[in-house]
Amino acid sequence: TRPEISVLFAYAKIDLYEALVGSTLSTDAVLRPRLHAYFPDALQKDFPEAIDAHTLKREIISTVLANEIVDVCGPTFINRVRENTGKSVDSVARAFVTVSAVFDVKGLRASINALDNKLPAEMQTTLHLSVVAFVRRQIIWLLGRHGAHLDPATLIADYGPGVARLVDNVTSLPGFIARPTDNQTSAFTDDAVPEALRDRLKGLGPLTPAFDLCDLARASELPITDVAEAYRAVGLAFGLDDLLHAAEQLKGGEHWDRLAIRRIIADLADHQRTLAEAALSHVSPGDSAIGETIAAWVDGVAGDNEAFQVMLDEVEFKTDVTVAKLAFAVSRLGDLVRRLAAA
Repeated sequence: TRPEISVLFAYAKIDLYEALVGSTLSTDAVLRPRLHAYFPDALQKDFPEAIDAHTLKREIISTVLANEIVDVCGPTFINRVRENTGKSVDSVARAFVTVSAVFDVKGLRASINALDNKLPAEMQTTLHLSVVAFVRRQIIWLLGRHGAHLDPATLIADYGPGVARLVDNVTSLPGFIARPTDNQTSAFTDDAVPEALRDRLKGLGPLTPAFDLCDLARASELPITDVAEAYRAVGLAFGLDDLLHAAEQLKGGEHWDRLAIRRIIADLADHQRTLAEAALSHVSPGDSAIGETIAAWVDGVAGDNEAFQVMLDEVEFKTDVTVAKLAFAVSRLGDLVRRLAAA
């Protein structure tokens, strides 16, 4: 019931606050805007130094951040991410702060909330849940790639500009026309949803590998939009799009099945990054024919890829998807990727 859910939210916030208040994150300068936003505008304008020196600033920041995380992601979010990654509450919170800033999660949620009384509540909830799923995947990526003691300010500076370029070009990104669920289809096409918001929400799919794309663009010194094209091309060539879609649509009945599915999705992303990195190693900065270069690399590994595609046909994962089949396919894919990366 609603009252019971409210109690769960309250206890989740209290528990998260207790974990944050003693952490180093509660004194991190990146959270200074949240501290100032807690006070009235007049105080922010006239007494910024006094706010910075406030005796209870650690407690205020921890309260605000705990409320934000639970309100955005739900009362079980922190525990589920910790279970998936093995990282501390402080680390998960740091990753949340980073993702929230880089992808402007607050602005995205505000746009969805602005549809109150304009969109059915169930559809509005679907839009919010699509944001939560996206945030969770980005947080897990950050924790896996940057470890337990990631620095939000540094990561925001590193990834913010690249992600902003992807967001600005989201409608032209490869994979923008994704395969949403039935509920998402109606939500993404409803006339009550502003076109800009529909595009942003539909763009969450192709933006999923945004952090990987930023890293690949930095390493290859290529435009991030070209890197996105290459990333998509190798994914299609090796059938990773179909594998990922199958994993995302698979509903694990048991707790461990769900954890296994999330691990499969993460492994698929890692393998696609490695394949893209191998393909991009054949591209020089300033190359005006990146598409042709990537296609030539794909043709060059066609023999290895053909054997993998035969295996996919044999397991028939498209018609009868199971966790075991996907795990086996991803394991074989890992063998192939490591072989190609070492070549």
